[in-house]
Amino acid sequence: MILAVTPNPSLDRTLVLSDYQEGGVLRATHVLQTAGGKGINMSYAARSIGVEMVNLGFQGGHTGQQIMDWMAADGFKSHWTVIEGWETRCTTHVVNQASGLVTVINENGQPIDLDAWRRFVADIHAEAGAASIVAMCGSCPPGAPLDDYQKLLSDLLAAGKSVWVDAAGKQLAAAIETPGVHIKVNGDEIGGILKMPVRTVEDAAAAARRFAGGRGVPCVVTLGGAGAVYADGALAWHAQPPTIQMVSPVGSGDSFLGGLLIGLQAGDAPPAALRRAVAAGTANALSIPAGRFTHAEYAAMLAETRVNELP
Repeated sequence: MILAVTPNPSLDRTLVLSDYQEGGVLRATHVLQTAGGKGINMSYAARSIGVEMVNLGFQGGHTGQQIMDWMAADGFKSHWTVIEGWETRCTTHVVNQASGLVTVINENGQPIDLDAWRRFVADIHAEAGAASIVAMCGSCPPGAPLDDYQKLLSDLLAAGKSVWVDAAGKQLAAAIETPGVHIKVNGDEIGGILKMPVRTVEDAAAAARRFAGGRGVPCVVTLGGAGAVYADGALAWHAQPPTIQMVSPVGSGDSFLGGLLIGLQAGDAPPAALRRAVAAGTANALSIPAGRFTHAEYAAMLAETRVNELP
């Protein structure tokens, strides 16, 4: 079983406009509201592939209740940490059909206190007993103690879990400092960590090998339309997706991680797991909202995704 942990979930509101510029009065052609946040997107993507994940995270207020109701109606297994008097955040996505660009406006979320954090940690441990993989996805609400976040990662590793982190900022830094945690990053993120440019597949392979060799666990670097690289320190592979007409990239990284973890849980060798991951991320980009592609779209992308070992 895989736990999809989203400490800072959101209600995603997507506005589709034929075209827009700053200022003026605009009218959306379509409006979509969905449950969102990196782990939730990953869980929806996993279902599209054919695997169910267990969802955890903070929820509160009218917005949180709406998300919990949607996911319950969709049949997801979830263990939410509900905070009274707290409101789950919202995220706004603006899709410009003329340019093909998507603008994402993330709210930080409301602060939490130490009692809420401790209940959240207890909820994770309550579900982790039956899990083989725990994925910590995205940011934490303000007030989440960074030392306790790192301790949670260490405790899960000590319990024999494979722990993956897909985050930025303080959470990514904490994960890097925790031996044994697997990291999924994009080219810009690993380039910033290693103070080196990462613009090509070769750059990504060099960075991933260096990062994995220094930490003793594999590293995965995503490169958008150029695919992704998986390195374990000694060996590295690159997966190249087919060329598509992209609709929205939002959630492709989350879908990628879902495909990767599903492959690893199934016992795939790294090249096969990487191929699943890139196919899922590419299928996600065919439509909006995040993670809601079809199994047929995933299968088509999987058939056209190519993997090769890098020198």
